[in-house]
Amino acid sequence: MSLFLMPEYRKNSIGQFLSRARYLFMSDFPERFSNIVFAEIRGWLNESEKSPFWEHLGKKFFNLPFARADFISAVNGSQFISDLMPRFPVYLELLPEEVIEIIGMPHEESIPAKRLLEREGFSYQGTVDIFDAGPVMECDRCNIESIRNAKLLTIKNLVSEIREDESSPKCIVSNRCLEDYRLIMAPVHCEEGEEATISEQDAEILRVSVGSQIQTLELR
Repeated sequence: MSLFLMPEYRKNSIGQFLSRARYLFMSDFPERFSNIVFAEIRGWLNESEKSPFWEHLGKKFFNLPFARADFISAVNGSQFISDLMPRFPVYLELLPEEVIEIIGMPHEESIPAKRLLEREGFSYQGTVDIFDAGPVMECDRCNIESIRNAKLLTIKNLVSEIREDESSPKCIVSNRCLEDYRLIMAPVHCEEGEEATISEQDAEILRVSVGSQIQTLELR
């Protein structure tokens, strides 16, 4: 799954919501995910928006422009990669120095995304993307910071309005319903124990009611 947010929408915590909502989904339905989670970071491109790694390696096996091969992989899956790439190790010594230097290096615009992943507990362990040699980050699912901090709550009350403050922080909130999964950003008032109060409007959007379970993740 890839995420891209247009620059004009990178405000009001929308980027954080889009990024961290994935972890709330993983927390709601852990059985649908492996124990180790991987995240691919876009690799380094030169001033011509070309990937030196692709030009000197991948292109020789695919005979396709980088953008086209990347598109096919995203739309149709990665089986054609396995079919066409060599099945034996490629020695780095056979590649130009300029290619070796950028292996594992993120695209300039992807550095903030890499930092967000590191904040969640992800790290680069030497695996790279076969197309552009971008770093592949990984983390044990149970150790992802947002998953560890998510709270499972039961709705106790619905009120007309909740104002955001220390006792009612703004959170990412899920309805935990796989068939009609919904997430919003909203202030949540945590009661004693594992109970919560949310607004009637937010409950309507989430399609939940008193007694329903929600999962919350406080925004940073």
